[in-house]
Amino acid sequence: MLMEAWQNIPTPLRVAGSGPLQHLVTAAKEHGVTELGLLDSEAVYQEMRRARFLVFSSIWYECFPLTFIEAFAAGLPIIAAKLGAAEDIITHGETGLHFKPGDAASLAEVVAWAEAHPEDMARMGANARHAPETLYTPEPNYTLLMKIYEQTIAEYS
Repeated sequence: MLMEAWQNIPTPLRVAGSGPLQHLVTAAKEHGVTELGLLDSEAVYQEMRRARFLVFSSIWYECFPLTFIEAFAAGLPIIAAKLGAAEDIITHGETGLHFKPGDAASLAEVVAWAEAHPEDMARMGANARHAPETLYTPEPNYTLLMKIYEQTIAEYS
């Protein structure tokens, strides 16, 4: 789906990783796609630091991808399917953008919007950079966990 969407997107795409669909990435080079192959964590971080946004094209119900925290820590807004945890973790228009799951045209439309609105994407990146500090540190997690316990106890008392 990602390679299909990129046939209509003039923006360069850098793809890290490898796997059974690698041949599709290789075939998409004519559409501005660059294969990076497997990268160590430092190289991934450097790629994230120079990117304008991260496209997370998974259409699976991911639980909490480490990639999200890594992107947020790099101040990188995320473009992901409005599905599962991605829908909850990424706030549309605040820390990234959503596209319709499995819909290459929707992904292409969202990427085109992102490219046309660099100031908005920079703002989302700044918001994303603060998300780990405000949402995923021990104190806010403790507060949230205690709230869940209190609600559960109240419901079953």
